[in-house]
Amino acid sequence: MGRNLAKLISYVTSAPLIAIYNMPIICLKEQNCLVASLIAFLFLTFFPVAPIIHDARKGKTDIFVTQRGKRLKFFTLTIINHFIGFLLSLFFKLKVLPLYILCYFTVTLTILVITLKWKISVHTAGVAGPMTFIVLFFGFAYSLLYLLLIPVAWARLKMKAHTRAQVILGAVVAVLVTFLTVKCSEIGTNTLLLEIARN
Repeated sequence: MGRNLAKLISYVTSAPLIAIYNMPIICLKEQNCLVASLIAFLFLTFFPVAPIIHDARKGKTDIFVTQRGKRLKFFTLTIINHFIGFLLSLFFKLKVLPLYILCYFTVTLTILVITLKWKISVHTAGVAGPMTFIVLFFGFAYSLLYLLLIPVAWARLKMKAHTRAQVILGAVVAVLVTFLTVKCSEIGTNTLLLEIARN
């Protein structure tokens, strides 16, 4: 029973699904919610997950890609999709989604680099990163969303998919990278506005 619950939690809290769960909040500050939601669904969820499902059906991997050596391919495809989604969200002049996707891009890229040497929890990263974005962009009241990390961490440990260190580091890395991405974006935007004002 415990393992089945852990598996269910792992399914419903995967990073691509968390991306979509947050869209109602993102849409609070998006004028074109339909376009934003479509881009998010395609490039944060559908296209990144499709190759994994395809290979899982053929028996080449499991749905969680637990073997570290098989992650490079899927991480690379995911990063490419994030970059395309980022460019499209800029093209449609969306307000919040570009930075949201950019955070996914930078966190996934960082996780990829770490994964080349050491396995790290994508699940805890996939929760901690987006929740950090929500807190930074929408306010501290949303910090309760971090509580979702508790059942996610339990599930990954219960399934013996990760060690405690891998679960903790996944969350810590995602929080730090998301924070730095948002802050660097703010600095870049302020600098650009300052240059425009000067000219």
